[in-house]
Amino acid sequence: MNAVREHHRRQEVRLPAADLVFITEPITELGSLAPHGAELLARVRTGGGFERWAGADWSHLARSVTTHALASGLPLLDSGPGVLHVNITALDLCAAGFAWEVLEATRGSDRARLVLECTEHFPITDEHVARESLAALRGAGVRIALDDFGEQWANLDALRVIRPEILKVTRPTLESWSDPDAVADWFLELAHGLEVDTTIIEQIETAEQLAWATARGFTCAQGHLAALSDDDREPAPTRTRRPSRAE
Repeated sequence: MNAVREHHRRQEVRLPAADLVFITEPITELGSLAPHGAELLARVRTGGGFERWAGADWSHLARSVTTHALASGLPLLDSGPGVLHVNITALDLCAAGFAWEVLEATRGSDRARLVLECTEHFPITDEHVARESLAALRGAGVRIALDDFGEQWANLDALRVIRPEILKVTRPTLESWSDPDAVADWFLELAHGLEVDTTIIEQIETAEQLAWATARGFTCAQGHLAALSDDDREPAPTRTRRPSRAE
């Protein structure tokens, strides 16, 4: 576990040309607790510190942030173990030439270790261009994720167009329902029906949350799990997922 903690230590990639800082947050495989990879997260530098970059509030910078994220992530992609998740927006997917820009930027890199996460901040406004972008990226080995499913524009319509290999949901989104277990099971059955390869639950910070996510059957968890020692981790309870209609 010490090696996992060392790899998942937060890193800052400062951009002198922009008021942004990129940090990595660990993604851990549930069950084995092996490192899956990390997500590169953008933070905005303010007078009081750093704030989460919200695409809807910074739409004029969305494409620029994606460009900087890719440039900052390449050293991590080329050197670190596991996969690297980099956020993009629907604005990117709907922009002609976006896929070409990504492929040029990642020339010589192992694109099979790159995951582009479409965030929830903007709707898909041009399905034709978005599908062309997705096809070009996948053809080069890049995998696609839909981030924060159930929030803002990360809805069923986005799921229909993107058909991601990886589907992500936040713990608070599930906990906002009266029966989080049932909603988590519905989410996982939906992902299974769409042949999604990997399901990731975000904002997992405690041993109790980790045990719950493992019991429900998520593939991976994202959060500060590397800060927990083996002694801190509680054994996962027996999985109590509701049977699907096919079972």
